[in-house]
Amino acid sequence: MISHFFSPRPIKAEFGHPSSTRYVSDSHLRHLIQEYASDVNARALATAIISSGINALQRTTSHITSEHLMAHCDHDQNRSDLLKEALLDGLPGVTDLNASAEFDEKYQAAGRVLKSFHYETQLLGAGRSVALFQCVLQEIWRDSCRSAQFALDELETVLSPDLPTIYLQNQNVLTGLLTGAINGLSPCFDAAGSLYAPPLPQQRRWARRAVLQDCALTYDGQTHRAYVRDASAGGLGLDRVPHLKRGSTLEILMDSGRSFNA
Repeated sequence: MISHFFSPRPIKAEFGHPSSTRYVSDSHLRHLIQEYASDVNARALATAIISSGINALQRTTSHITSEHLMAHCDHDQNRSDLLKEALLDGLPGVTDLNASAEFDEKYQAAGRVLKSFHYETQLLGAGRSVALFQCVLQEIWRDSCRSAQFALDELETVLSPDLPTIYLQNQNVLTGLLTGAINGLSPCFDAAGSLYAPPLPQQRRWARRAVLQDCALTYDGQTHRAYVRDASAGGLGLDRVPHLKRGSTLEILMDSGRSFNA
């Protein structure tokens, strides 16, 4: 996809699959706010999912393994740090995001314990590892759930004026999932008893990685200077681009030398 924020009604063109979408604003700062909110939401959801699985480890009817839990523990901390730094640089009057920073720390600490549990499972077997790690896993991941709730509250307090309503609806869903996990329940189980990621009102289709690099965009026989914000399995996100016609062919040459057609 190529998404841009130059015109008030921008379009999105995916590689080989053109589609249209609208954005709330053409402001680069608003884009950063939405990206940051999505990043916090994704970690909060992962926390609820993992905690749901940990709560079920000793249930005789559960088939949760360390592999199931580890599948939801992947997170690009470098991207989170870049987003937060850019956001703090651009938001007037906001000098810190303390609750989010604390959530970052607790999420990473909980992830390290989970990785140790996964490693020990390979050595000792699931039964002995669960007996050794169950209590500490529950304690540290429930604490991460509580921290996630504070981070979500901070998003609503600090960023809600610049977020579309659908982003704020995520908080209601996530708060319910996190509360259930804190209370020892498994809200992220489907009807078959398998761990899954409940859908959020606003959720990225693919994970995004920050690129933050200038590029040359050739469109309709003319070349323009543009900026690559991020990349995902679906394509690139661009700023500073001209008005694009849906279905048109684009050529993107990044300053690193890589080129793409879209």
